Amino acid sequence: MRFHVTSISCEACAGQLRQIAVKLQDWLNATVADGEFGAAPDQFLLMLVAVDDDPAENQRWARPHDKLGYYQHPVTAMRTSCLSLAISMSPSSIATQEGLAALSIVSMTVRRKILIRPKRLPTGFEHGRCFSAMSAALGAYVLD
Repeated sequence: MRFHVTSISCEACAGQLRQIAVKLQDWLNATVADGEFGAAPDQFLLMLVAVDDDPAENQRWARPHDKLGYYQHPVTAMRTSCLSLAISMSPSSIATQEGLAALSIVSMTVRRKILIRPKRLPTGFEHGRCFSAMSAALGAYVLD
């Protein structure tokens, strides 16, 4: 299973959120991707959504990304299974922080989201083990 972390955000925190997404993607792929989690999807997508300080507006952008489905590669036409989780957060809470503090806020928000079991999961996927491994890996970025 490979991890992909991307974001949808407003201009106020776009650059900072992109850097955080790359750092989290690299870290999760280095620490968790090779784990055995049963019938895991081929790709695990974390969508960081920080569009507006209004939670309802963020949820409107996040809803389409909370799903289990298939992704078809545009060139090879190869289908891969994908579990996608959208993590909503306030852009002002990220924009007002610098470097590690912003990374810590995003990591804590992702950890809170993965505690909640998604509505749909692949049959045979050991989500508890996967999510606890992800939570432990993200704990490296949480400041006390």
